[in-house]
Amino acid sequence: MIGALSNGAAGINTQQVEIDAVAHNIANMNTAGYKRSRPHFTELMRQAIVDSGVPVSAGNQQGIRKGLGVAVAGINRSFQSGGLVETDRQLDLAIEGGGFLKVGLPQGVTCFTRDGSLKVDDSGFLATSAGYRILPEIQIPENCRSVKVGKDGAVFVIMAEGTEQKAGQILLYSFMNAGGLASVGENLYQPTPASGTLQEGVPSSGEFGVVHQGFLESSNVDLAGEMAELIEASRALGLNVRLVKTADEMWGMANNITRF
Repeated sequence: MIGALSNGAAGINTQQVEIDAVAHNIANMNTAGYKRSRPHFTELMRQAIVDSGVPVSAGNQQGIRKGLGVAVAGINRSFQSGGLVETDRQLDLAIEGGGFLKVGLPQGVTCFTRDGSLKVDDSGFLATSAGYRILPEIQIPENCRSVKVGKDGAVFVIMAEGTEQKAGQILLYSFMNAGGLASVGENLYQPTPASGTLQEGVPSSGEFGVVHQGFLESSNVDLAGEMAELIEASRALGLNVRLVKTADEMWGMANNITRF
């Protein structure tokens, strides 16, 4: 009965993590460049049942083992591309295909993002909507009339007098295993040993995608799929709650048995 209680508690904890992940995905389904996450589980160690009276089959001379429950092994993130949404805003950039934008955070921390909703910060540099500068830095002149970004990431500015000049070059970055990136919030990711080697390249070259100006990449969250996952996790959570309740009732009955 104690084992049933611990197994049920482990199941409740893991299914709660699943529900939290689904809720987070649904809440961010309209966030540009958001990538859905999904926890994966692992079985805990099995414990041998030491009982000489338990029959053992010929192929299982070690006896019967019982499971000790399940635990969260980690949270995977799907980097499947989302659809492109037209915004007609000249500083909105969508990456169609592989690659990330490099972002510089305070204290020299470097992160990566797929969110191309950009702006010009107070110093005239291209930055994310949260104010983090895109790397390598690209400065937009104050007296420019408009900004043009090619599919190869080349950034041109049209000055007030009508002349055109190049302001910089947007580069993209890829990893051998993007699933190994660690999410740090604000749609930003940091490399880990699991993400593998970092590669730098120009958009529309090699394995890197192309840049579309005036578009944003939508999230890759499928609402119907998330609702199905939510129902499944809720049912599993309910079963584990019933397991704990039943084990508690059986334990209470055992404690209340009158001995003669």
